[in-house]
Amino acid sequence: MELKSGKNTSIYANISQAYRPIDYSQLEPFGTSSRIDPNLKDSKGFNSDLGYRGTLRNYLNFDIGLFYMAYNDRIGVTLATDPITGDYYSLRKNIANSVHKGVESYIEFNILKYLNAQSDYGLSIFNSFSYVDAKYTNGEFKGNRVEAAAETINRIGLIFSTSKLLLETLLEMLPMS
Repeated sequence: MELKSGKNTSIYANISQAYRPIDYSQLEPFGTSSRIDPNLKDSKGFNSDLGYRGTLRNYLNFDIGLFYMAYNDRIGVTLATDPITGDYYSLRKNIANSVHKGVESYIEFNILKYLNAQSDYGLSIFNSFSYVDAKYTNGEFKGNRVEAAAETINRIGLIFSTSKLLLETLLEMLPMS
């Protein structure tokens, strides 16, 4: 859904259901000391977002949005103990539910269009930033941060453009662990 809030601005919102079926690779043991939970089931959830975006004059573009994603029955690997032998093994199973929420933003300032609105060339500097709070909400990992979900991502870059050419360079800054 999108609502025009001005000539060149809008407020947008979205909600969608997500479904991730088990794939074949998740049903195959991944080593000699691994097992698959016989009760393994498909993952499901939803995501939603709400934001404001637009263009001011012809030289400033922006987009700022909030998002929320629920990811239920995540499939993962845990360490288990065989009750008969006492040996450890890796077990692929539905490990928990998780919630990912945060903010994403983008701003682009076209320097050449700012200096001369009629210019056939563009030279923009842009910044794309996101903050994500991703945590497990139940199970043995409850309260822990979801692995591989960066807390912040910050990208800064330059764009040079003409009517026939677009060159972009990017600097990505990720947090150090």
